[in-house]
Amino acid sequence: MTLTPTISATKKPAAVALFAGAIAGGIEALTVWPTENIKTQLQLQGKVAEPKFTTFSGGVRFVVRTQGVGALYTGLVPILIGSLPKVREKPQTPLSPPA
Repeated sequence: MTLTPTISATKKPAAVALFAGAIAGGIEALTVWPTENIKTQLQLQGKVAEPKFTTFSGGVRFVVRTQGVGALYTGLVPILIGSLPKVREKPQTPLSPPA
């Protein structure tokens, strides 16, 4: 006897999926954005004669020391607006192998 796992046929309401996707997108943007911000500043530093910092950790220290922690999140609002509706509908098909 072979047991075949299947995905439940119950479907979440669209509002719940939209809300969950919005929360997930917001959390993702909040955690990744400071890294992207410093990376971009590092790339731009390569074009000047005397860069203010040359490493990622040096960039974080420089920005926090000179502009505060909030400066790590400069430009985040447009990213949040664009990433909030991350809704993905999963297919409702069985997981059994093809016959």
